[in-house]
Amino acid sequence: MKKIFPTALILIFALTVIYLISTMYQKPLSSWFVKEGDYWHKRFILAGDSFSCENNDSKASIELVFSNNPNAKGIEYAKSKGIRVISIDHKNYENRNEFDDQVNKVLLDHDIELICNAGFMRIHSDNFVKKWFNRHLNIHPSLLPSFKGLNTHKKAIEAGVKFSGCTVHMVRPGVDEGPIIGQAITSVDSRDNEELLAEKVLKLEHMLYPACLHLIAEGQIKINLDKVDYSDKALKKLEDFKI
Repeated sequence: MKKIFPTALILIFALTVIYLISTMYQKPLSSWFVKEGDYWHKRFILAGDSFSCENNDSKASIELVFSNNPNAKGIEYAKSKGIRVISIDHKNYENRNEFDDQVNKVLLDHDIELICNAGFMRIHSDNFVKKWFNRHLNIHPSLLPSFKGLNTHKKAIEAGVKFSGCTVHMVRPGVDEGPIIGQAITSVDSRDNEELLAEKVLKLEHMLYPACLHLIAEGQIKINLDKVDYSDKALKKLEDFKI
């Protein structure tokens, strides 16, 4: 029977955290894409530690870290944990499709089944997205469908919204498109500025993404085309992220 979600996972920072699962309900589960900068380095640590892939009861393990930036800080952290690292500079390719084809080859070579983007600031080609349909997650620092793209916290402050947060969703062609898996919410206070709101939302991202990944690895969340189905356990867990 064909595996749907494997046990090898990839996390990407420069692409957005990408976890890939290679064998359903068994270890290993992950791979990562890494981006340079303290913000994403911290997120990378989150995905590695908070997701608790090292625990004996985890249904996944981190198999690979992939970065399109050879100088990304998250690479050294991955190496310190004994995680395999691969770095391919997108600047060495003539176009997006060529780079994505190489990324796809890396993922297949490592039996990756589920991708989790976290901070990957490049848009994937439509062909790549189609190849990984419903096996490709992203996290975005707003309550989608509001404030897609860049400068989300600035947009939220300027719009005068009273609540903001982050969203884990399946990837589709386009910017921050796709079925929503989970959302975490925080209030936007009158004294909040862009930096303060970003700090509040980042804390939520560090909790929500690992929680969603864990539930998917356990089979508590399943995706059929554009429909997301939740077990009672998943619904109860995601309730923790509401105000």
